[in-house]
Amino acid sequence: MTSSTAATTYPTTPCDARWPGCGPPPDGQVPSRPRAALAAREQLTSTLLAAVASAPVVVVDAGALDFLDSTGIHGLVTAHHTALAAGGRPYLVKAAGGVANVLDITGVGDLLRHPADDDGSRQR
Repeated sequence: MTSSTAATTYPTTPCDARWPGCGPPPDGQVPSRPRAALAAREQLTSTLLAAVASAPVVVVDAGALDFLDSTGIHGLVTAHHTALAAGGRPYLVKAAGGVANVLDITGVGDLLRHPADDDGSRQR
């Protein structure tokens, strides 16, 4: 596989210019998903940490999410620990489909379950 083939094989990940580390890679390098994923993780984590620092209860609406991986789990768990240490509590609501599956598999769904969602439904 040649470099030009590799460059066309790996899809680029769109990212917001506000995220550090996003944007086109230097000439001659293949765009990579981890580059954007790491930047997204940092943005998500800093946003969640700011939210839990400013309010004792934070409700994260996951209704618009259609994908969640370890970078998102990292941000949610980091915010959870930070909030608990400060006497607060974050909750995650409206997760569905694959996002709800990831939350269930990792146990994070139960960790961040809102008290109003004690009916056992898969949607958070």
